Amino acid sequence: MLVGRLRPSARASAAGGRRRRRGPGRPALRVRGGPAVLRGAGHRVCGHQRFSEALVTAYAGAEGADAGIVRVFSTYGPRMRADDGRVVSTFVRQALAGEPLTVAGDGRQTRSLCFVDDTVEGVLLVAASRSVRPVNMGGGEDEETSVLLLARRVIELTGSDSTVCFVDRPAGEAGRRVPDTTWVRKLFGWNPRVSWREGLERTVAHFTRTSPSSAPGTDVRGEGAP
Repeated sequence: MLVGRLRPSARASAAGGRRRRRGPGRPALRVRGGPAVLRGAGHRVCGHQRFSEALVTAYAGAEGADAGIVRVFSTYGPRMRADDGRVVSTFVRQALAGEPLTVAGDGRQTRSLCFVDDTVEGVLLVAASRSVRPVNMGGGEDEETSVLLLARRVIELTGSDSTVCFVDRPAGEAGRRVPDTTWVRKLFGWNPRVSWREGLERTVAHFTRTSPSSAPGTDVRGEGAP
């Protein structure tokens, strides 16, 4: 996610104004290698996202744009789509329908969830700043929980008679998906306020008031989903 605002020179350019071009000594941007170079990293390697971050950083430095780079991890909350395939929405939808909750592998893999209100607050802090350093936005180690524990908690909150059904774990699925939020905490003083347990309660409450199969709303999908 890229946030920020343009400075006057960049705004003028966007409006059709002219700006002085740099001389021939301006360094060229070269890309060495591609996805094929990232062997063994799995299909979730997002080389295009890293490339876009490099472009934004270079443009901000060269053209005077205020820009921020936020890497959003596992955001969830009310109004998320019931059919988006992420772990929280999938578990809640299955529980409310009385279906077994499908847990990949043994369920010991962990996720770090971040409630949507906390994510929005963090993005606004970055947007109001002048730092172009990429920051991870997520629950961090404080909000880490296993997928199996999450499934059982959803069953408790919904009062469902659903059971847990263990299925084959997809090849390449991360065993631990927890972002390092050190820099967003240091640079912006940001810390999640809503625990995953409280956030899950609020999310389940929303789903019970709406139709899980057609719950329309803002897509709050983030990097590293589900």
